[in-house]
Amino acid sequence: EAYCQVEELGRILGHLLVICAFTLHRNPSTMWIVIVMPTLMIVFSVLRAGPYMDAVHAQNKQELKVRRFVCNACENYSIIAAYKQRPQLNEMFFNTLTHLTAARKAKNEVETNNVYLFKVLGPLFTGFYIANQAPAVIHGFISLGDFLSTSSAFRSISGDLVEIYNVLLSLNGIMGYLQDLTYLYNLETDVRMRKQALTYATARTTEARSRALVNAKQRQGMRSSSISSASSQSAGCAFASNGIPLALNKLSFFYKASPNFHLNKITMNIPQGCLLAVTQEAEGCGRRTLLSILGGKLVPTEGFYFVPTWLRILHLSSLPMMLPESLWRNLIFGDPDGEHQDPEGMHERVMMILEEMEMHTSMEWLHNEELVEKEATEEEVDAWRWVETFPYTELAKIHLARAFIMNPEVLVLQRPLEHFNAAANSRDEILRLIRKFVDCRGLALPKSQYHRRLPRTCIFTPESVDEAEHADIVWTLKKDGTIAARPGNRSRKSMAEVSATLGIDLDATMWPEGGEDGFFTEAEEMARRATVLDVQGE
Repeated sequence: EAYCQVEELGRILGHLLVICAFTLHRNPSTMWIVIVMPTLMIVFSVLRAGPYMDAVHAQNKQELKVRRFVCNACENYSIIAAYKQRPQLNEMFFNTLTHLTAARKAKNEVETNNVYLFKVLGPLFTGFYIANQAPAVIHGFISLGDFLSTSSAFRSISGDLVEIYNVLLSLNGIMGYLQDLTYLYNLETDVRMRKQALTYATARTTEARSRALVNAKQRQGMRSSSISSASSQSAGCAFASNGIPLALNKLSFFYKASPNFHLNKITMNIPQGCLLAVTQEAEGCGRRTLLSILGGKLVPTEGFYFVPTWLRILHLSSLPMMLPESLWRNLIFGDPDGEHQDPEGMHERVMMILEEMEMHTSMEWLHNEELVEKEATEEEVDAWRWVETFPYTELAKIHLARAFIMNPEVLVLQRPLEHFNAAANSRDEILRLIRKFVDCRGLALPKSQYHRRLPRTCIFTPESVDEAEHADIVWTLKKDGTIAARPGNRSRKSMAEVSATLGIDLDATMWPEGGEDGFFTEAEEMARRATVLDVQGE
């Protein structure tokens, strides 16, 4: 509306300019009227601007008080009802509303008084012109056509000035929005930086994939003849591109508003298929910022964060967020196509994940939700009501389950254990599921297709040092903005635990770029994850 008003103001000014030029061209003696009329209106507007602005500010102040009062009342309604203070709240609301009504009345009075003068000036100057130029028309110095057209032009000029004043009044009421929008539209964005990052990722992906394929073919040719093709097929061939790590290349980041905070030229690799825990030396080192970069939410100020372009990244905030939809729509939000491709399979997988996460409340609600949808029309179903009845811990689990159902190749979790009780072993159970998500390359998926699935990489921030030891790799963010990396306890364990989790034999599992025949065994993979911490750069 503000920008439309500015456009309307430009149209009126253009019309006024044309009328004035026509009038002066046909009757130059009217220049004094053309100059004096706008001048008087401008002087009057300046003199009356103070009282009008005071009235506008008073009204805006009262409107803001009403909005804040209503918002606070809605947010704290449970307290108001518990203390039985609704009558007092109603009285406070009507008092606030009375002040707003008085402020609006004062503003309307000022506007009405200001507009009257503009409506009087037009006829007044037209009368002056008629009285002054009538003898010239009678004696033939000015034609009747020029006289009448000039009189009509004065009425148009007066009308345009009144319209300009009204537009300026309306603009004054929404000037704050106009200023905010203009400021926001001209803010610096990260679109150019994201374009550079995407170009870098695309070029590096092409290069890394080509190099991985060449290495794989060379090593395939060097494989021992004792390994038959049949055993290779039974083991399931890993993709050569699975060995391309995620990489931080001289990555730096800083906030303009916080010059003391910075991430300083970090160069690290993250192998695909690992669980990475990110800790920090002290509060305020930037762990949340680092995970926002790793999750694609922020773009580095300098350097690059490389993720192979075919990998999906999901950044999950610590605060549970629910959509105004049914529970089922919330759960499958990240994978809506799965329901259309295989409805029964999708439903079975979702229920298996909920069962493994011990989300019995959600499972029961989904069953009742199906019955309600069958018996009622879409308009009759209140899809949002479940959020109000669920405990907060259950909402946190739904927030996490939605990510597991989507099954991204790179999952970045901001403090996923924050909402769970350590004493009740709830955190250990969530950690076990995160660990299983990485080891099994997704939850509730067919074990027979394990080798066909891409590795799953998970990066999370633990609540304690003990929880970080469940990871393959542990990063510690230091105060100077650098990272110290070390292997976690998990990386020193045997892969037999993974085999037991999957329920299949992984002795013949093949990993790119390893072993004498070009592939890693389980033990060699664990050693790779431990030694990759010492490898920096590209």
